[in-house]
Amino acid sequence: MAAEGYPPPATMINNYRSFFAQKGSAGAPSTLYDIEAGRPTEGDHIIGDLVRRADRLSIEVPILRAALCNLQIYGARRETAHPTEHRAIAPRQPQRSRKTARLLKGSFKKFVAWGLR
Repeated sequence: MAAEGYPPPATMINNYRSFFAQKGSAGAPSTLYDIEAGRPTEGDHIIGDLVRRADRLSIEVPILRAALCNLQIYGARRETAHPTEHRAIAPRQPQRSRKTARLLKGSFKKFVAWGLR
Protein backbone atom coordinates (compact mmCIF):
# COMPACT_ATOMS: atom_id res chain seq x y z
CA MET A 1 0.00 0.00 0.00
CA ALA A 2 2.89 2.35 0.72
CA ALA A 3 4.11 1.81 -2.85
CA GLU A 4 0.71 3.03 -4.06
CA GLY A 5 1.03 6.23 -2.07
CA TYR A 6 -0.80 5.14 1.10
CA PRO A 7 1.84 4.50 3.77
CA PRO A 8 0.46 3.22 7.08
CA PRO A 9 0.67 5.64 10.01
CA ALA A 10 3.67 5.13 12.29
CA THR A 11 1.38 4.35 15.23
CA MET A 12 -0.17 1.47 13.28
CA ILE A 13 3.25 0.03 12.48
CA ASN A 14 4.31 0.32 16.12
CA ASN A 15 1.09 -1.36 17.27
CA TYR A 16 1.61 -4.29 14.90
CA ARG A 17 5.22 -4.63 15.97
CA SER A 18 4.31 -4.67 19.64
CA PHE A 19 1.43 -7.11 19.14
CA PHE A 20 2.83 -9.59 16.59
CA ALA A 21 6.57 -9.20 16.32
CA GLN A 22 7.72 -9.17 19.94
CA LYS A 23 9.19 -12.35 21.34
CA GLY A 24 6.72 -13.95 23.71
CA SER A 25 3.71 -12.09 22.31
CA ALA A 26 0.42 -13.98 22.54
CA GLY A 27 -0.78 -12.27 19.36
CA ALA A 28 -1.13 -14.21 16.14
CA PRO A 29 -2.81 -13.49 12.80
CA SER A 30 -6.39 -14.68 12.38
CA THR A 31 -5.23 -16.74 9.39
CA LEU A 32 -3.21 -18.90 11.77
CA TYR A 33 -6.28 -19.46 13.95
CA ASP A 34 -8.26 -20.44 10.84
CA ILE A 35 -5.59 -22.97 9.82
CA GLU A 36 -5.36 -24.42 13.32
CA ALA A 37 -9.15 -24.89 13.37
CA GLY A 38 -9.27 -26.32 9.82
CA ARG A 39 -11.39 -23.43 8.56
CA PRO A 40 -11.10 -21.66 5.21
CA THR A 41 -8.75 -18.69 5.30
CA GLU A 42 -8.90 -15.24 3.79
CA GLY A 43 -5.45 -15.84 2.28
CA ASP A 44 -6.39 -14.89 -1.25
CA HIS A 45 -8.27 -11.82 -0.07
CA ILE A 46 -5.41 -10.53 2.07
CA ILE A 47 -2.09 -11.98 0.89
CA GLY A 48 -3.31 -12.51 -2.68
CA ASP A 49 -4.38 -8.89 -2.91
CA LEU A 50 -0.96 -7.71 -1.79
CA VAL A 51 0.76 -9.99 -4.33
CA ARG A 52 -1.48 -8.72 -7.16
CA ARG A 53 -0.80 -5.10 -6.17
CA ALA A 54 2.94 -5.80 -6.17
CA ASP A 55 2.68 -7.46 -9.60
CA ARG A 56 0.91 -4.38 -11.01
CA LEU A 57 3.75 -2.20 -9.70
CA SER A 58 6.50 -4.65 -10.74
CA ILE A 59 7.63 -5.09 -7.13
CA GLU A 60 9.21 -8.40 -6.13
CA VAL A 61 7.54 -9.91 -3.04
CA PRO A 62 8.97 -13.43 -2.70
CA ILE A 63 7.94 -13.88 0.93
CA LEU A 64 4.36 -12.82 0.25
CA ARG A 65 4.27 -15.06 -2.83
CA ALA A 66 5.54 -18.02 -0.78
CA ALA A 67 2.95 -17.32 1.93
CA LEU A 68 0.19 -17.19 -0.70
CA CYS A 69 1.40 -20.45 -2.24
CA ASN A 70 1.28 -22.16 1.17
CA LEU A 71 -2.21 -20.84 1.84
CA GLN A 72 -3.37 -22.04 -1.59
CA ILE A 73 -1.95 -25.52 -0.89
CA TYR A 74 -3.69 -25.57 2.49
CA GLY A 75 -6.99 -24.55 0.86
CA ALA A 76 -6.69 -27.20 -1.88
CA ARG A 77 -5.90 -29.93 0.64
CA ARG A 78 -8.74 -28.81 2.85
CA GLU A 79 -11.19 -28.85 -0.04
CA THR A 80 -9.97 -32.27 -1.23
CA ALA A 81 -10.41 -33.75 2.24
CA HIS A 82 -13.97 -32.42 2.59
CA PRO A 83 -15.25 -31.26 -0.82
CA THR A 84 -18.83 -30.66 0.33
CA GLU A 85 -18.38 -30.24 4.06
CA HIS A 86 -16.63 -27.30 5.65
CA ARG A 87 -15.32 -28.71 8.87
CA ALA A 88 -11.92 -29.04 10.43
CA ILE A 89 -9.47 -31.55 9.00
CA ALA A 90 -8.53 -33.97 11.76
CA PRO A 91 -4.77 -33.92 12.27
CA ARG A 92 -3.08 -37.29 11.74
CA GLN A 93 -0.49 -36.70 14.42
CA PRO A 94 -1.55 -34.13 17.04
CA GLN A 95 2.03 -33.61 18.26
CA ARG A 96 3.18 -32.69 14.78
CA SER A 97 0.16 -30.42 14.43
CA ARG A 98 1.10 -28.47 17.56
CA LYS A 99 4.70 -28.21 16.38
CA THR A 100 3.52 -26.94 13.00
CA ALA A 101 1.29 -24.38 14.72
CA ARG A 102 4.24 -23.11 16.77
CA LEU A 103 6.39 -22.88 13.63
CA LEU A 104 3.64 -21.07 11.73
CA LYS A 105 3.09 -18.62 14.57
CA GLY A 106 6.85 -17.90 14.71
CA SER A 107 7.01 -17.55 10.92
CA PHE A 108 4.10 -15.10 10.85
CA LYS A 109 5.71 -13.02 13.59
CA LYS A 110 9.04 -12.97 11.70
CA PHE A 111 7.19 -12.09 8.50
CA VAL A 112 5.39 -9.18 10.16
CA ALA A 113 8.61 -7.97 11.81
CA TRP A 114 10.49 -8.20 8.50
CA GLY A 115 7.72 -6.47 6.56
CA LEU A 116 7.44 -3.57 8.99
CA ARG A 117 11.11 -2.59 8.93
